[in-house]
Amino acid sequence: MVKSVDFVVRDSMGGISRGSVAGDGASDFIQVGTGDEISLNLNKTSILKYMRDGDDLEIVLVDGRTITLSGFYPAHGELCISSNGELTPVTVDAGGDGVIYADYGTPEVMGKWSPNEQLAFLDGDEIIGPAGDDTTGMAAFAPAALALGPLGWAAAGLAGLGLVGSDSGGGSTDPTDTTNPTDVTDPTDVTDPTDVTDPTDVTDPTDTTDPTDVTDPTDTTDPTDVTDPTDVTDPTDVTDPTDVTDPTDVTDPTDVTDPTDVTDPTDVTDPTDVTDPTDVTDPTDVTDPTDVTDPTDVTDPTDVTDPTDVTDPTDVTDPTDVTDPTDVTDPTDVTDPTDVTDPTDVTDPTDTTDPTVPTDPTDPTHPTPTVDERDHATLTTNTEAEATVSGTGEAGSTVVVTLGGETMTVTVGTEGTWEVSFSGSTFPADGDYSASVVVTAPDGTVYNLDGPDYLIDMTRPEVEITGGAQSTGDVENASEYADGITIGGTSEAGASIAVTIAGHQQTTTVATDGSWSVTFPTSDLPNGEYTQGMTVTATDIHGNVTTITDTLVVDTETSVSVDSNLSGGDDLVNAAERAAGNLVLSGTAEAGASVVVDFGTGSRTVTADASGRWSAAFSSSEYAAGTYSATATVTATDLAGNTATTTHMIDVDTEVSPLSHWTDTPGTDGVVNAAEASGGLVIEGIVEAGSTVTVQLASGRIVTAAVNSDGTWSATVPAADIPTSETNNVQLTVNATDPYGNTATQTSLIDIDPVVRNFTAANSVTSDNVVNHAEAQAGFAITGTVEAGSTVTVTLENGATQTVSANGDGTWSAVFTTSDLPGGSGSMDYTAVATDAAQNTATTSGSFDYDLVAPDAPQIGDVTNNGNGTRGLYADVSEGDHYVINTIDADGTVTLLRDSEPTITASDDEYYSFNRVPDGQFLVVSDGDTAGNEASTLLVVNPNGTVTMDLNNDGLSQFDFASIDLHHASVNLTITADQLQSLTGGDNDLIVAGDANDHIIATGATDTGETASINGHTFSIYTLGDEGSRLLIDDSITNVTI
Repeated sequence: MVKSVDFVVRDSMGGISRGSVAGDGASDFIQVGTGDEISLNLNKTSILKYMRDGDDLEIVLVDGRTITLSGFYPAHGELCISSNGELTPVTVDAGGDGVIYADYGTPEVMGKWSPNEQLAFLDGDEIIGPAGDDTTGMAAFAPAALALGPLGWAAAGLAGLGLVGSDSGGGSTDPTDTTNPTDVTDPTDVTDPTDVTDPTDVTDPTDTTDPTDVTDPTDTTDPTDVTDPTDVTDPTDVTDPTDVTDPTDVTDPTDVTDPTDVTDPTDVTDPTDVTDPTDVTDPTDVTDPTDVTDPTDVTDPTDVTDPTDVTDPTDVTDPTDVTDPTDVTDPTDVTDPTDVTDPTDVTDPTDTTDPTVPTDPTDPTHPTPTVDERDHATLTTNTEAEATVSGTGEAGSTVVVTLGGETMTVTVGTEGTWEVSFSGSTFPADGDYSASVVVTAPDGTVYNLDGPDYLIDMTRPEVEITGGAQSTGDVENASEYADGITIGGTSEAGASIAVTIAGHQQTTTVATDGSWSVTFPTSDLPNGEYTQGMTVTATDIHGNVTTITDTLVVDTETSVSVDSNLSGGDDLVNAAERAAGNLVLSGTAEAGASVVVDFGTGSRTVTADASGRWSAAFSSSEYAAGTYSATATVTATDLAGNTATTTHMIDVDTEVSPLSHWTDTPGTDGVVNAAEASGGLVIEGIVEAGSTVTVQLASGRIVTAAVNSDGTWSATVPAADIPTSETNNVQLTVNATDPYGNTATQTSLIDIDPVVRNFTAANSVTSDNVVNHAEAQAGFAITGTVEAGSTVTVTLENGATQTVSANGDGTWSAVFTTSDLPGGSGSMDYTAVATDAAQNTATTSGSFDYDLVAPDAPQIGDVTNNGNGTRGLYADVSEGDHYVINTIDADGTVTLLRDSEPTITASDDEYYSFNRVPDGQFLVVSDGDTAGNEASTLLVVNPNGTVTMDLNNDGLSQFDFASIDLHHASVNLTITADQLQSLTGGDNDLIVAGDANDHIIATGATDTGETASINGHTFSIYTLGDEGSRLLIDDSITNVTI
């Protein structure tokens, strides 16, 4: 069984098709569509040559198979080959028919994701060349050498490899046996039978067309003519007895040939021949009776490659030609002893055997039938519906040809040829077929032959429009048009679709589910209201075409308007008009459009009549009384779904309007503070021009306001009429009368508040009134009380300021952070100023201490580990009394290991022992100062393997880390910007110490190019995230990924 060659095709839309070709039961061609990329699962060494046949590209493999890329050239296809995870592009010449040049590009090795990974094959191919072929050499040089022409093989240095030879076929008259390694003639020159190495040859050894000396009167025969039955015993014969193409008498004991010379046709009848029968260069091995290439094999008289016993002097075979049964010892033989096609017995001068009989020496009268080779043909509606199968055979033979379930019978003619044509009622149905041929010879011999392949597709693809056209009831409106105009439908999967509208064309390939769609950009087709014809052409993968027509309907426009001068002709509704009944709004729109009118709280939906007019009525309950401008919003939707919106203003005036008032206080808060009360209470407002206004505070005197022409007014209540103590909810009454006699009254409540009540500040900003780094980072608060609604501004002596508002219960809190404090430590005074809602003010003050300097991160030395866990560690001397050591489980549980003086104290380090901690578990060593500042070092101990640190462990959030020590394990550490921000203290710096066994991954980090020296080690500085956080990574850690 021949294994098929796998292939993959990626079309111009990115669709992928896979299959196999050129194997048992598989076709030997691939149909190429426009812009297709084809990838074959082949090595370069498996390809013998590339050929062009019209529009097709043929790839000839070393095992004799041919793969045809049908329509490759007009489709502008792209070819690549792939095996063992490599993808190699192939560029082929676009020259004329025949062998063409091919160039291989740089292979792309599949690894990480690649846009071409769909075209790659991870397996190798399984192409095996014919036995004896140097397939690797041939394939490696084929593309270039084949383009060199007749001299290309020799010029490429391939002739010496035995790769170049003439294909003699069944009826060749070529005297040169290319299978005979002793033949000194050029096996690639089929026109030169002459031995050009013979110095006695009277012919010109360099002239391959002049094999004889025609001036020799004593020789009527051409000694070099392989068809001339020259008497090789004639001493006047000018032939060279050492020429293996010359019918020399091999029984001559005086033969001067060298029996060990592989180029000398040694006398194979000499049993004392010293030729080495095992020498692979000696074709005359007489010792191996099983060698099918040995002309002296006496064991198989029917072997077509060994017809004779070379020990028999009467044998008719040529002992130097393994395919020639002629006896070269008979000087009267009229046949050519070197003609590989002549089975005649030259010992019989009356032998009438036909010297042109086929090469079968055992049956020269019955030629073997053949089927003419034919390229894989594709028959479609673009070709004739006829499939022809032809061949040769013995005259009178019966030939039965079956193709696609159809059978035809023909008799071989007298000239030895036959032909059948399937057409009309015998033409097969659509399908991919291989013809079978059964030949029955006159003697009853039956031959089963393989016929040519035919791909038949005489069915035009069905195509239908299912959306976007007039036939489907679709009208392209404005919202649909905005994204382009899409036409969709169904057709044969894999077919090419071309949709043409107004000279613009869009193409696509039908999906596997049979659907297709194309979208025309708005630049191709204008908006507006119109119809335009369209054509849809479907072309299946074999070139069958179907075209249908339809109409595109575009309607992207509509309009709407509202009449002017409504409601009595002035677009104003007064009190009388409102009381009289409905307010009618009207306008125009596209005939048949649906019109939605929104006014006040009401909404009406009406339809424009045939003339485009519409109207809608609203009751007085749907819009309020008063003085204001109301907006009517009108939206029309036409029959195509397009919308248009407009608005119209209607004034409503049913009261004195405007009318407003306020006190002359900074925030118009209705509270009279001490400053305002001292100069009298000023009331101001706006009223309809021409109106009169009066004001009255509580039950005091009535004050008439001064009204300006623009409607502004003001009035002052004397200080003597204002309460002198804090009094809330004092009523102020304002009365107004407009020019039409409409009246309006407004009242408001005014609080009289001349003082700030209950203003205090707490004595301490923290539990000990000392702000440490963590408290400053989290934010520390200066707090107190004040009357509700007040604002408090707290100012530190360095100028930092926070302004806050009191809560509903009168408490207030001003929060400051690290950035508000100068330096690392010190004392800070502050002042607080409260301003109540009435703008009265009060002041208080206080102070606090701060210490923001955290101790240095604990420096870890050796650890005590017995291979079964860690029981202690050495560290530098702590800034406080001692270090606190905790362990963190994988589930985030924090367990205190030690919070006491060190086990051993030395001048420069301390030793802490504790209960055993399993390898790979987090250890946290923390130091703190009197202000409560903390610095912790995170480490993990695992001498026996690699540890992956999980910085998402919930237990880590309980510590401020300044350092991570990786010296005691091989660690894979991945850290993100958020994790760095969460782990570190106020400066957001994290030191990571380790060695070459560790791997740090900090995706998104930036190498600043700066370094820092810490305890004699150099650390590279990286920034990570947007908060200014920094990673200081030990330069001993060489595996850092950012």
